[in-house]
Amino acid sequence: MGLNENDRFDDFLLYVKDMDKVEFALNKILKKKYDWINSIDLKVVVQDKEFRDYYIYFGGMISVDENWAKQIWGKTHVTDFPGNEGHDYQNYEGLSLKDFLSNDIIDKLSNDFTQITKGVVLFKKDIAYSKIGKLLVYFEDNNKEKKLQEQIRRILKEETKIKPFIRRRLGMLDYEVEYRLSAIYRPDNICQYKNGDELVEVVMEEAIDSMYWNYLADIDDNSEEWVNIYYEMVKYIRNKYGDKIKEYYHINCGD
Repeated sequence: MGLNENDRFDDFLLYVKDMDKVEFALNKILKKKYDWINSIDLKVVVQDKEFRDYYIYFGGMISVDENWAKQIWGKTHVTDFPGNEGHDYQNYEGLSLKDFLSNDIIDKLSNDFTQITKGVVLFKKDIAYSKIGKLLVYFEDNNKEKKLQEQIRRILKEETKIKPFIRRRLGMLDYEVEYRLSAIYRPDNICQYKNGDELVEVVMEEAIDSMYWNYLADIDDNSEEWVNIYYEMVKYIRNKYGDKIKEYYHINCGD
């Protein structure tokens, strides 16, 4: 099940590896669905029981677009927007979601958290809902994210040789890709994707994410160093496996 069971209580704490998978899925899906979400950083995920229903409790931080946050705050509060300027991100203890967002938005977001988590982790009990109200809210300017994306596009255009640091780990990267093609993305389940290009992106993102957590987690994933390493792996996977994965999709799913 991927949960540490404690016989004295109803609650079950997710293993760190499973929590990382949940965090990755939440970021991947919700950042596309809600343009005001910058990132989700989980510290704890617990299954517990309330009355007859099982729920998931999420603890951690959700970073949102500061400009969007100011508009929301102005509609629902008479006090000045608090922000978080001067606060240390790692030790931040500011507003929580329930202090900031309306119950309607929290309920909608909670349902998304529930469905996404149930799609990643197999629970023995049926999960009815999620408690996300205590997630801390951190405000960040989205212009910073846009600058990073511009930097990424620039790096993608540059033709550079693979650094020795990555070259020594290409065997691990090959394993991460080939394992997913043989054990996870099998002929009987890949046709859920709309085309071969989408399957390439899915396999590539999961392989690189696994590379980070298994071998490279000591590198700051917001640093320029990680951006360079990330896109060297992107180019390597696309060049070596891109056509192979597209053909694999075509054979099993057609055009």
